[in-house]
Amino acid sequence: MGKINSHELSRQVRTLNHRRLFQSLQNKDLAEVEELMRQVLSPSEIEMISKRIAVATLLEVGADYRQIQDLLKVSKATIAKVNNLYRYHENFRKEVRKFVAEEHQSRGRGYTLTRAAKELGLVFRILAQIR
Repeated sequence: MGKINSHELSRQVRTLNHRRLFQSLQNKDLAEVEELMRQVLSPSEIEMISKRIAVATLLEVGADYRQIQDLLKVSKATIAKVNNLYRYHENFRKEVRKFVAEEHQSRGRGYTLTRAAKELGLVFRILAQIR
């Protein structure tokens, strides 16, 4: 994975760069975002982001640290970092819950989170309701 060098940008330049990035994603459909991300990010950077989203999703459906480590091959530190985001940042938590609900809905009536967990060989404490 790429490494950020030790020369920190000024806050003003960093903010401008972040705004440019986020604005470039605004009003794009999924295919356009995917294409842009594949052009801009390395495969390992995409994998890192994807795993963090997967950690949050697994936390939402009740997986414990050991299950997440075994499935995603991530460190306890990564899980803890994502767990802190999930626990203390309402907007992040809402997005994760929305993603889980949409995934559940897109799989159809017969597809439950319990069934998904069994397919992965995991036993989760499934949330009683999808929020």
